[in-house]
Amino acid sequence: MKKIAPFFFFVLFFVFVLIPGMSRAKTNHPFLLSFGRAGSKKGELGLPYGIALGPDGLLYVTDLANNRVDIFNQSGKFLRSFGSSGTKPGDFLGPEGIACSPSGDVYVVEPEMNRVQIFSSYGKLLGVWNKMGSLPGEFYHPSQIVINKKGDIYLTDTGNNRVEEFTPYGKLIRTFGKYGMNDGEFENPTFLTLTSSGDILVSDTGNDRIQIFSPNGVYLSSFGQIGFQAGEFDNPAGIAVGENNKIYVVDSRNDRIEEFLPDGKFLNSWGEKGKGKGELNKPTGIAVNSKGDIYVVNSGSDQIEEFK
Repeated sequence: MKKIAPFFFFVLFFVFVLIPGMSRAKTNHPFLLSFGRAGSKKGELGLPYGIALGPDGLLYVTDLANNRVDIFNQSGKFLRSFGSSGTKPGDFLGPEGIACSPSGDVYVVEPEMNRVQIFSSYGKLLGVWNKMGSLPGEFYHPSQIVINKKGDIYLTDTGNNRVEEFTPYGKLIRTFGKYGMNDGEFENPTFLTLTSSGDILVSDTGNDRIQIFSPNGVYLSSFGQIGFQAGEFDNPAGIAVGENNKIYVVDSRNDRIEEFLPDGKFLNSWGEKGKGKGELNKPTGIAVNSKGDIYVVNSGSDQIEEFK
């Protein structure tokens, strides 16, 4: 046993330290800044989850534990917040998904409440969708939301393992997907985003892959599988599209960001687990601005990290 032990520990070191380290290619996305800290006061965060970039250029963050939406400028300065803990319209109970319409309205998804609430950019309640169920147009534990240039809304109906598309007024346009592991099927879909041409990218989180659909919900392709090597995922979460339709995926349990070409070819990854500047700790949401700056919701550290 004394002779075997050193070899055994070397194998463990190789598998859990060296290989994951080698799978993280050198990146051209240096750390710029972080903002936010744990707490409930103004500008502080408690389990931030989703992030959206509004047409006003501001960052809207769902502050899950504090049951509110916090608003920052792109330099990380806290500006205002809206919402408080509760179940009445205008209150929040575990807000997660968030998106801004072309007109600046803010849509917030609460999985536990099975509802979507609509606000002005200053927090005035404009509408509430309560549609719990499994029939078309209903949803169960919805997670995330994205809005196209026309104002149509795509919602991950996570509990029903599908995506639903609505008009800005909540009228169902279509649904696509069902439970499974085959092409076009889902297991707990969460985050989603759109390409410049309107294709829909969905984090099929339970299947550890990204699936791509046409604007009308036709399956096109997918990439990724479970693992920690380059191009693999463990619980993929936030997804965003940047310059030249490059795809950025939050590989949540691997505490890194992975970058892909539009066809799903792996380019590079960055991030190391930790609570220091530029390190990641259970990251969730992601957003990219017009300059290509990348904002990552570092949920486990109650911060937002910005990379170039």
